[in-house]
Amino acid sequence: MRPLVIIGLDGATWKVVRPLAEKGVMPITGELMRRGFSTMLNSVIPPITGPAWVSFATGLNPGRTGVFDFMTRRDFSYSLNAINSSDFKGKAFWDHLSENGFRVGVLNFPMLYPPYSLNGFVVSGMGSSIEESISYPTGLKEEMKRIVPGYRVTLNFFHEKYKDEWLFLKDLNETFENRLKLCLHLLRKQDTDLFTTIFQATDWIQHVLWRHIDESHPAYDPVRSPAIASAVDAFWHRVDAGLGEILEAVGDTGNLLIVSDHGFGPMVKDFNVAAWLVESGYMKLKPGLAGGSAKARNRLAKSLLKLGTYINFRKFVPEATRRSFLRKLGVGWGSSMTLSNMIDFTKSRAYVLGHSRAIGCIYLNVAGREPMGILEKEEALSTREEIVINLSKYASRSCEDGELQVFYPEEIYEGPLAELAPDIIFQQRDRHWQFLDSPPGGPVIINQDDSPLLSGAHRMDGILLAAGPDIAPGSIKEASILDMAPTILYMFGLEAEESIDGRVLSEMIQPGYTPPARRKTAPVEDVFLDSLNARISKLRAEGKL
Repeated sequence: MRPLVIIGLDGATWKVVRPLAEKGVMPITGELMRRGFSTMLNSVIPPITGPAWVSFATGLNPGRTGVFDFMTRRDFSYSLNAINSSDFKGKAFWDHLSENGFRVGVLNFPMLYPPYSLNGFVVSGMGSSIEESISYPTGLKEEMKRIVPGYRVTLNFFHEKYKDEWLFLKDLNETFENRLKLCLHLLRKQDTDLFTTIFQATDWIQHVLWRHIDESHPAYDPVRSPAIASAVDAFWHRVDAGLGEILEAVGDTGNLLIVSDHGFGPMVKDFNVAAWLVESGYMKLKPGLAGGSAKARNRLAKSLLKLGTYINFRKFVPEATRRSFLRKLGVGWGSSMTLSNMIDFTKSRAYVLGHSRAIGCIYLNVAGREPMGILEKEEALSTREEIVINLSKYASRSCEDGELQVFYPEEIYEGPLAELAPDIIFQQRDRHWQFLDSPPGGPVIINQDDSPLLSGAHRMDGILLAAGPDIAPGSIKEASILDMAPTILYMFGLEAEESIDGRVLSEMIQPGYTPPARRKTAPVEDVFLDSLNARISKLRAEGKL
């Protein structure tokens, strides 16, 4: 049985990777492109880490997984909840493999918290903390801390301190090195049939520093940007070298897949969806929270939050007290909490919940669906059309690049959970805008050309690069991220369930490839008991027990 190693480079795009490979910055990647299989990997809508990686793992579109963002709507109440492993609908490919007796390792997979038992190991990724129980088996966490002291799960690249871009680069490189060190340690020590890990530093660096690698970006600085662009190239060169170390650990008998969940490109404007809804009369605020009052409260809250970063407000003030205090101001730690306290749902025809910035999301306040819904079903449909028309007119009238692309959930999703998706999903045609659900009081559209903290945003075009003895060299124009799970299962001799939306990428597999015989399914508990008993017997034989 040949092992399969899957390396996720979050946000990697051929627009960046191919030129770097061609000019020798990423020579190992360039060699893999020449002798392996490659294609552009279409993401899901929206192209956000949360739904994209879950669809990658399951082969299911968001209408079946119920994951449309980092936050999920579990019912029709006016709130979003952070995704965790219990929100995953459908099994991941590693679950199927584990159930069929294959040993699997999953490292730093986003939102896979809390970890759970399977035949192998799990280390939670984004959405967890090293202070929490982030590993299965639980003892693996202590091994991690010993191998990589100071290990961090994620990097808060939104932090004000990273206006110092050289500090950001320092912390980014340190985080990548630690994650690579742990990856190589587990890859060499753990005997797995399937090993999957995600590196998110490739996403973070593009969010923060895109303006320095793109001379067409309005915030490109001809004085400062070239030096930072060189540092970005150096980071990608180190990623490439890391792939070489992973290849060496895999050996000639293993197969390697390099994938990304979405692509990247420039971001030049902010569009405040909440402010537009209020300005257009579709969303009403509670008395005393409109106009200047809301703006003043928001400014005060932002000042308090900035002050809190210096005096360690979170350390000394209990969370319940913090939240209560800010609620009285009509604000909260997150935009969803802020808005849910400010909106008068009894008078609002539409509302926002505080989604990620990559895409605009609007919900209709439907009677019989939402707790305080006011739109009857037919009225909801006509209101949706009216909102889309007025929104499109506003955007195109306000900006030369204001053409919008609008999606309805029933047109892009299939499955029983599609009804939980936003009623209107939209983006700027070239995806150059990001969308905010900030408390109203400021402008609807903001140009981000004055030293923005974030200058890159997600695109649909991810990557797939594969190499190994079972991989057919060549390329195709495109594939879907939904195709990955059924293809991985096929490589292990397992047939995907009928509900899976993707297909097997037969073009990627060597002609005449014979999948391994399916192993006898062993209950997870039996697998670990057998391993434990074998270990006890060995210690007794050595006189150590």
